[in-house]
Amino acid sequence: MMVTLPDRLRDLAERLKSQTISKIARDIGVPRTTLNESVRRLRQRFENGGLKDYL
Repeated sequence: MMVTLPDRLRDLAERLKSQTISKIARDIGVPRTTLNESVRRLRQRFENGGLKDYL
């Protein structure tokens, strides 16, 4: 599943394993609200891949 993600979403998924959204947003220099939209897209991809139970 991870290999099919665009680089930006793959990086976000890896970071979310150990960091908060706020910390990631600070580290990459984007507003937390912008990052929340990326998390929404990431969750949708996992749900579409049949991994909803793992979210």
